Parts: sequence; structure tokens; C-alpha cells
Amino acid sequence: MRGEPGLAILEAERALAMHRELKDAVRETEDLRILAVAVGCAGKGDEAERMLREVVERATVHGRPMLVAVAQRDLAYLLARQGEVAAAKEMARSARATFHRLGSKVEIDKMNALLTQPHFGTPEPGRAPAAGLPTAADQGAAIPTRDPSVPKSETIGLA
Repeated sequence: MRGEPGLAILEAERALAMHRELKDAVRETEDLRILAVAVGCAGKGDEAERMLREVVERATVHGRPMLVAVAQRDLAYLLARQGEVAAAKEMARSARATFHRLGSKVEIDKMNALLTQPHFGTPEPGRAPAAGLPTAADQGAAIPTRDPSVPKSETIGLA
């Protein structure tokens, strides 16, 4: 779905509806996070922020610390791209602390890199401001898929 946020939104909404119908609250929350990333890529930052905050709240209620941290990470990137530097740093620190408790060194390193970028919260030199959330490639993260047609060794990106 690279470069097709509209298609990503449709697919995420479909998964969200299916898990809502199955009353699978945790997967529904995971789907909401993915939908938020796609919505952010479509340039709807305020809506994406609201959704990511809801994911953090729901994941906390369901006792899913990794999902909390991943949503906080996504929210930190979104806030940074919107120029909300103080809020982005605070969210990145929260995500880093949770990743630290979980022993996720790769994610800790990503948050450290975000927090130490000299252009944190501003467009990189020579780049126009981004309209939405970073892609999985921007974050250096692959997004696993539950699609049985995709071999376990492969992953998919949302952007």
C-alpha cells in the first residue's frame, strides 16, 4: 500500500470492523493504531492524534504495554511532524521508558535517535514539511502482517 493512504485506510477500517464484530478488543485497538497511522499519512493530523491517544488509553486498560509504547512512538513522530516539539519530546520519552521496561533495545534506540536529532520538530534540511505520520521505513520499523499469504519472513509497510 506504499503511497496509497486511502487504500490503507479502507483496509484498516475493514479489519477494525471485523475485530469489533468479533468483540476482540485488543486486536480492535491494534487496528485503530494502524488506521491512525494511515489517517496521518493522508494529512489528517488532528484525527490521527485523537485516535492514537485513544489507542494509548485502550491499550493501558487492556494491559498491553508494547501496544501503549508503539502508539506513543507513533504519536511522538506525528507531534514532531506537526511542529509540537515539547509534546513530541514528552511522548517520545514516555515511549522510551516503556520500551526500556520491556527490554526493546531497537525501539529505545529509535526514540533516542528521535530525541537527539538536531532538527527535531523541524523539517530536515532540504526537505519539505511532512503532511502526516512517518512511514514504517522512516521509523526503521517493519509492520508484521497476519495475512497468511505473506510468508512469515516478510513484512509490509503502510506507506
